[in-house]
Amino acid sequence: MTYSGPFPNTPLLEHPIKYDCESKVEDIPGAVTIENNAFWRYRELSDRIAAHKGGFSRDDILASNACVNIIELLNQIDVGTAGGAVTAQANARTVWHSLYDQHAGEKEISFYLGEENQANGALGERRSDYLIYTLEPFSGGAVHGGAQDRSISVTNWEKPMSLTTLLALITAVIVIVKLLMVRKSQGLWFNTVTSRYWKGSGTVTMLLSLVAASIALVILLQELTIVQIWACLFFSMALVSMALAPFAKYMLEAEKNWFAEENVLKKGWVPLVVWVGFSVWVLIAILRDTFG
Repeated sequence: MTYSGPFPNTPLLEHPIKYDCESKVEDIPGAVTIENNAFWRYRELSDRIAAHKGGFSRDDILASNACVNIIELLNQIDVGTAGGAVTAQANARTVWHSLYDQHAGEKEISFYLGEENQANGALGERRSDYLIYTLEPFSGGAVHGGAQDRSISVTNWEKPMSLTTLLALITAVIVIVKLLMVRKSQGLWFNTVTSRYWKGSGTVTMLLSLVAASIALVILLQELTIVQIWACLFFSMALVSMALAPFAKYMLEAEKNWFAEENVLKKGWVPLVVWVGFSVWVLIAILRDTFG
């Protein structure tokens, strides 16, 4: 959080937990007031950061922030007026405090629950434990209770399956079904699928494949860039090559026939245009991202 008042960009990260805060009120001209509280908070955080040795742990951050929360601020204000304690009169409270960990993909939040009187007579707050929200890219998130003895979980069964997940599911099912069919009978997959898939001149198969690729592209572009999709293609090509490697002599014979008997570029001009088009698209995207 940043303060946008008389001291722009002042860090005002607030935290409700009580620590032993030694506020340097004497460094501020006059007593701490509502009007100069931004300066007090800025000075308090700056001094604690400057005095700290090494990196900041989670507890270090929480301890520093606790010393500038709203209750600590009000307790520091000079209350020598006939109207009574400022703390008792003020309505300001930190409704929630959050702590972000970008590397872990986590966000911790504590919520204000009400008032309480401390043993020394000072007014304090009742707050919730920290709830930790964890990001899980492409598959929803999980929510865990901040207290060690309780937790809250959210399952992805309550959410509709994304189209990208559906594509992955279809691919996985096809692979498993093919392996099961081949294991049962090596001719089963060929007679049931392969012979029908490559039947005729291949024009229908090419058109159906083009439609399927177009649909998959539209779906994938909702979550990935064309560069990321093309990088996944390298992974797919490596898997296909690995699968065909044990049958290298048959692949050599097939390709020998292709290049000897057919004008490959002329006969396969449609996929050629598609591959070249995508390659140019990817190169332009990479150059734009690299050089602006």
